[in-house]
Amino acid sequence: MRDNHGVTVPARSVLVVDPAASVPEAFVVVLRPHGYYAETSASGKAALDLACALPFDVIVVVMDGLDTGFGDFIRRVRRPDSASHETTLLALADGPATVPARELLGRGVNRVLAADIGADDLVRAIIELVESSPRVPFKAVIRFRLQRGTEQAIAMCQTEDVSATGAFVRTEMAPAAGTQVHFELTVPGQVGPIRGTAEVARLVAGKPGQAPGVGLRFLHIEGDGDSRLRALLEIRSQRPSTETGPRKAPP
Repeated sequence: MRDNHGVTVPARSVLVVDPAASVPEAFVVVLRPHGYYAETSASGKAALDLACALPFDVIVVVMDGLDTGFGDFIRRVRRPDSASHETTLLALADGPATVPARELLGRGVNRVLAADIGADDLVRAIIELVESSPRVPFKAVIRFRLQRGTEQAIAMCQTEDVSATGAFVRTEMAPAAGTQVHFELTVPGQVGPIRGTAEVARLVAGKPGQAPGVGLRFLHIEGDGDSRLRALLEIRSQRPSTETGPRKAPP
């Protein structure tokens, strides 16, 4: 967002929980032109009080030296009475600390990144998670496959919504975040499926009786698939929908 003088005014807030002071100082400088401002806390307990009292758009937690249990931190932030319960949450971890962080992917944690990530890459990851393309309620059959060891796993399910940069589906075969898959999106009336490669960007735990949710980020779309997809989304976004719109799901 810019003011009347063309100066970028921060519109989104980031809370950085950094006990080890490991996040590059340049991070705040690189972040600001994108419309974000950052607050930093060396104490996990103090950051938790702040996050529960004030709504932050993004929380970045450095696992090294955290003075409160990571699982407890996530549970308190995600409580309905927390002001930041719908925040985007990233964990920065290396070595053994990645285990508890990855265990909570899709159950409070949106993404796990290396603790020594550079300022530019961290800002890019935040923007990718927060500023995704507009999603359109879109029911279509999607088939994706991935390599698991020496075997190839294949899943077929239905999309809940689609954007120019990704799709949200529900499937019992929920690959780990960061996994690359090959997909085929079949839309009635199209000459052939839209094919490409995607990455699992996030996982969302399903409610009782509901399959887990998988957020796919498109990495590459073959041939004219990208232009076909954008044309379909343009048509669907202008059409009065008879489907139930997507609800904002907790990470």
